[in-house]
Amino acid sequence: VNTMHRAISVLSRKVDNLTTTLRVCREHYYKELFSLRHGRQPSEEHEKFWFTPQAYQDTVSIQELRKRFGTEQEDLRKREQEVRE
Repeated sequence: VNTMHRAISVLSRKVDNLTTTLRVCREHYYKELFSLRHGRQPSEEHEKFWFTPQAYQDTVSIQELRKRFGTEQEDLRKREQEVRE
């Protein structure tokens, strides 16, 4: 039972962190979108860019996608080469 409670608390903390990250990401994205849509120039340097996609990227998932698509590209190139021959 204690192990289950610990697992639930870890998962709850992860969900809370993800919720906070998504809220901040959405807030920054909408601020930048609003400023671009209405042509508002930033009044101070720190206002220039609110939304930075790199802050919200999951590097593990990106690496897995690149690995997967890399093998797919190789297979497609081999098939293309076979068709040409």
